[in-house]
Amino acid sequence: MDSRRLLAVVVALGLALGASPAGAIVFDSFVTPLPPNPRLPVTGQRIVFVGSHCDAAACPPAEPVYFSSDHGDQARQVDVAGVHGGTRDVHVTGEGWIDDFPDAPLHGAYRAEVWIDPGAGGNLHVVANDAPHFSMLLNYGTNPGFPAVDFDALGLDRIELELLDLSPGAVLTVIVQVVGGVSPVSTGGIGLQFAEGPGVVSFPIHAFLDPPDDWRSIRSVFFSFSVDGTGPLAFTIGEVRAVAGAVPAAPTSWGRIKDAYRR
Repeated sequence: MDSRRLLAVVVALGLALGASPAGAIVFDSFVTPLPPNPRLPVTGQRIVFVGSHCDAAACPPAEPVYFSSDHGDQARQVDVAGVHGGTRDVHVTGEGWIDDFPDAPLHGAYRAEVWIDPGAGGNLHVVANDAPHFSMLLNYGTNPGFPAVDFDALGLDRIELELLDLSPGAVLTVIVQVVGGVSPVSTGGIGLQFAEGPGVVSFPIHAFLDPPDDWRSIRSVFFSFSVDGTGPLAFTIGEVRAVAGAVPAAPTSWGRIKDAYRR
């Protein structure tokens, strides 16, 4: 779908974070960590990453592991506790790194990584060490057995996520897409141009452009995150869910959307 068509912007930040609202469908509570990364057999760290990472007690003297594929690094899990339908895909990519930094040692100086901390209610962390371009993707519903969500029957009127932390001065962009409806494949997307600090980021379904034909059978929910800023960048998200009830929203700004997609 053309990104310029994706998208209405609705932001609800600064709301109280805490337990799931009554009647919510929780897509991910982040209480189950990622699996050990096969590229890090010595330490077995439960991360996905692009760039360089140390697979030893210290680097140096050990040589770091370099992973510089434009396709990025991915972890796909099934039967995951705390995930609706039990299937989670986490993907981090450093788009353009090979073209911009063809020399492996230089390229390896850059790193973006993702991990999940099941403690303190569960959260997902993303850290980039001066990475020039990177994005993080979350996908729920890749399993054919994913239990479809009937938004109408449950009275659900928005998708939301908890933004627990964001580097000072950084701007986080989030896109969420759903697949469902009565036609063979009907997609809906909503774009969030910015989040500048912790709070609840909300996507009311009435603001979706090209929404599904029918919200009674949503079979997949997909999130894309990217962050703009200087220096090391990091953000942390908590629970991802579908909920009901009115929520305050910032005014929609089509000018801001256009500016975001010109970058």
